[in-house]
Amino acid sequence: MKRNVVRLFASVLFAGCFVLNAARGQTNLVWDPGTAQGGTEIFTNSSTAAGSYLFAVTTQTTPNSVGFWRSVLKVDSGEANLYTSTSSSVSTNYYTYRSEETGSDSIVQSLSPGQTWYILVEAQAGAQWSLFAGDVHVTELTWDPGTAEAGSEVFTNLDTDGGAYYFKLTTQAPALDTWRTALEILSGEADLYIRQNALPYVNSLGHAYTDSSTLAGDDGFLRYLSHSSGAGQVWYILVQSDAGATWSLLSGEVYVEDLGALAADGSSGSGLKTIPPEGTRYFKTTIPADALAWRLWLQDSTGTNTLNNHFYIRHGYNPYLAIPLTSTAASPARACWCRPISIPATPPPTTLRWKGCPANRSASIPGSRKSSMQATTTRWRTSRPTAFCSRPTAWRCRRNRSPGK
Repeated sequence: MKRNVVRLFASVLFAGCFVLNAARGQTNLVWDPGTAQGGTEIFTNSSTAAGSYLFAVTTQTTPNSVGFWRSVLKVDSGEANLYTSTSSSVSTNYYTYRSEETGSDSIVQSLSPGQTWYILVEAQAGAQWSLFAGDVHVTELTWDPGTAEAGSEVFTNLDTDGGAYYFKLTTQAPALDTWRTALEILSGEADLYIRQNALPYVNSLGHAYTDSSTLAGDDGFLRYLSHSSGAGQVWYILVQSDAGATWSLLSGEVYVEDLGALAADGSSGSGLKTIPPEGTRYFKTTIPADALAWRLWLQDSTGTNTLNNHFYIRHGYNPYLAIPLTSTAASPARACWCRPISIPATPPPTTLRWKGCPANRSASIPGSRKSSMQATTTRWRTSRPTAFCSRPTAWRCRRNRSPGK
């Protein structure tokens, strides 16, 4: 292919202040200040001829700098790819970073001020495109209070350019030790990344992030955050969006649906619910002081089949896993029923007996104290032995029946 540089075309248009260096065959770009997602110092190429277009930019630090800078190639029609290097010999086979996505391209890389970087746009015949390079644009995201299932502090993006969209979030103290980040896909496809105190990024040399969700469709995750010391943390969120995609983003307090007080007639329940983008749905209920026990299970959308899905309960705060709660493709049920039921008021005659700890459920522990009684009223008690298991996490009550009863 014949290699043409910008100086060969008299029809090149300039948007902003650009300098054509005829001796080196390149266009010098003005550093973009990052005040807008779509850039303000934009070079627009009006030629549709195929060719290799070379640019140079000198990196800077500005009040908007966050340790990284971006090169953004917006392709309006046809196809073109993007390459960067500190060498003016940058090519499709010699580069430091590259982006060869279909349609528009962008590269986010670490920032060291005062360096000269060369940017190559490799355009096919018929392509129409524009280019800018400079500071990353970061949008301040407001902490969502969790008072509504769909959120009340929601950023909705209808810009279909695609690329890297960055947000900054300062946490508040969550009431229940958990916070959520949810990306709802309205059309197209996008992925979600988050990182504390620095921008998350994904480029041709690698990536850096604390958590991610890259499922097809909606994305999201939950993270533990202390109710007493979690306020004031700074997190950066990246939405890596395909061209043509539209989406909405929220981050903050989890939404918890109140099921009310436990009903004695078994009528408590959530009804049919959809699992949100963060992959987990929370409920709460109040157990009356005189309730002997209660039970909880999940049913499918028909309300007849019990689901074998994990769910967790915790008194006082949201349950969470030791690792970050992340939505995964291993969650087949997108809807569930949540129905706590109280037990009958008068239990039958019952014997209580202590068995082994969770590691040895089927055998009695030698030397463990047994406690048994005949329950003749609606309440019974037994003392949990503390010596038989160093970390007892659960125990079981088994009713022994005599033959024929």
